[in-house]
Amino acid sequence: MFGYLVNISLLFLIVSSHQEKVISYAPYKGLICREDNNNFEKYIFDENTGYLYFYQPNRDIFIPLNLRKESNFFSEDIPEIFSIIKNNKLLITEIEYSNKFKDGYFKIKHKINLNTLIKKSLYKNKKKQLVSEKVSCYWIDPKSDIKIRWLKKVFNVLSEF
Repeated sequence: MFGYLVNISLLFLIVSSHQEKVISYAPYKGLICREDNNNFEKYIFDENTGYLYFYQPNRDIFIPLNLRKESNFFSEDIPEIFSIIKNNKLLITEIEYSNKFKDGYFKIKHKINLNTLIKKSLYKNKKKQLVSEKVSCYWIDPKSDIKIRWLKKVFNVLSEF
């Protein structure tokens, strides 16, 4: 029992330290935000402009998301993404085009407060009702290949307390 509590305490310490300590490869920073249904979204961004990037480990470079096509990482499944930093908030707009949506597209806006690490998302559902969601985010190493399965276990254990 004591060992179990020590392990839980260590996991809590690890997760809480990610929230407070920013790991940066100037000017790039990384965040991971818990979404609904235990899904996670990783964001790598330029701390000056707010532009989003992805990390290519085999070349050890950060590539802007809007250059995925030129970098042979393009997919029709990837939505259009616009981002900027304003008043210490990372503002992200995603637009996904598809015939499966009544208007031909689905638009969602995210606002991540870089001080509190709270992400608020706003979108209209199929009934045209405005939906708002709020989740927690944590600082991560932008070069890390973070294991989402491990994070789910940590968050599930922490949510029991």
